Amino acid sequence: MSNASWYPRNHTATDKECFELQIMNYLVATLGFLTILGGSAGSGLTWVYLFVFRKPSRIAAMMHTEATTSGSSVASIQPNQRSLRASTQLMMAALAMVDFCGQMISCLRYTILCLTQYDIRLLYSESFCRLQLFGEYCCQDGSAWFMCAVTAERFWLMLRPTSGYSRNKNQLMPSVIALAASSLITIGKNAILFAPSEDVCSQGYNHKAFFFADLVYKCLLPFLIIMVTSAGNLLLMHRQLMKMYANHMRIGKGFSIVTMTRKQRADLPPSTAAFWEVIFACRVTIISGAVFLAGALPINLFKLVDSEFQNVLTARSICTMKDAIYNLINILYWTCVGLRFYLYVFSSPRIRNDMRLIVKIILVRAKCMRQSSLDTSEVTSDATHTQIGGSTQTDEAK
Repeated sequence: MSNASWYPRNHTATDKECFELQIMNYLVATLGFLTILGGSAGSGLTWVYLFVFRKPSRIAAMMHTEATTSGSSVASIQPNQRSLRASTQLMMAALAMVDFCGQMISCLRYTILCLTQYDIRLLYSESFCRLQLFGEYCCQDGSAWFMCAVTAERFWLMLRPTSGYSRNKNQLMPSVIALAASSLITIGKNAILFAPSEDVCSQGYNHKAFFFADLVYKCLLPFLIIMVTSAGNLLLMHRQLMKMYANHMRIGKGFSIVTMTRKQRADLPPSTAAFWEVIFACRVTIISGAVFLAGALPINLFKLVDSEFQNVLTARSICTMKDAIYNLINILYWTCVGLRFYLYVFSSPRIRNDMRLIVKIILVRAKCMRQSSLDTSEVTSDATHTQIGGSTQTDEAK
C-alpha cells in the first residue's frame, strides 16, 4: 500500500463540526498530558524504590563507603530495613515498565489525536500502523496480567508461608515463568494484528470475535484473579489475627475490622500493627482492581456494542461527540492504570515515608532543598521501619 493513502485526516467532516468539539478535545488532551506525567513519574519512582532504595545492593554499599570517606552528609540514603523479595522486585519492575510503555505508545497517541486530529498511527506505512497497534494491545494486556502475577504471589506467600518458595527470597524461576507465559500468550493473542488477511488499519475495521476475546482476556479474567487473590489475602489475615492477636483488637464480621484511633494503633505490639497494615493494603488492592475494571470495561464494551463506529483502531478525524468520548475513555484507562501506583503508595505508611524520603533526596540532589530536611526525614523513616518491621510474614507479603 502506498504512503499516499496514509493521510491522517478525512475531509468529509466540515471544519465547523470539528470546531464545535475543539474545547472538549483540548480538555481531553489536558487529561492525557496529566496522565502521562503522573504515570511516568509513578513508573520512575517505582524503579528508584525497587532498585536503589529498597535493595541494599553491593553498589549501594560501595556508594555508602565512598560518601562516608569523603565526609558527605548524604551517606546513608537508605533506611535500615529488609529488602524486597527478588521475585517481587522483578514483577513490579516489569509492571512499571509495561505501564510506562503503554503511556508512551497509547495514551500519547490519543492525546496528540485530540490536540491535532493527527493520528500518529497513520504517520508512515501499514507496517508501522500494525506495529503501533500491537504495542498498544500488548501493553494493555501486560499491565493486567503482570498485576495478576503480583497479587497471586502475595496470596501464595500468605497461604503457604513455610513453603520452599516463601522461605527463599532469592528464588526467581516461578515469577520468570509466570511473566514469560503471560507474555507469550499475549503475543500469540495479538498476532492477528499482523495477519495479512486482516486490514486492521482501514477505517471502520471491526472484528467482534477478536474484540470479545480481548474483553475476556484483558478485562474479565484479570479482574476475577485480582479480586479472588485479594479477598483470599484478607481472609487469611483475619484468620491469623484471630489466632494470634485477638487480645489486641476486636474482629468484626466479614471483611470488616472495628476502626481504631491513632492512639489505639500506637499501643499495639509492632507485629500486630504490621498485620493491620497488610489488611489495609489488601483492601486497597481490591479498590485498585475495581479501578482497573472501571477503566478497562468501557473500552472493550464500546468496541463490541457500536459496530458502526469508524475510528476504533485508526482515526482520520475526530469531529463527532462519539469520537471525543472514545478518545476520553481510552485516556481514562491509562489514568486508572497510573492511579495504581499512587494507591500502592497510599496502602502503607512505610511506603509513604519511603517515597517522601526519595522525593526529598531528589530535591536535595537538585539543590532545591536543604540537607537538614533530608536528615530529619531519614530519622523518621528509620523509626517507622523499626516499629513495624517485627513480622517476617507480613513484610514478605507486602
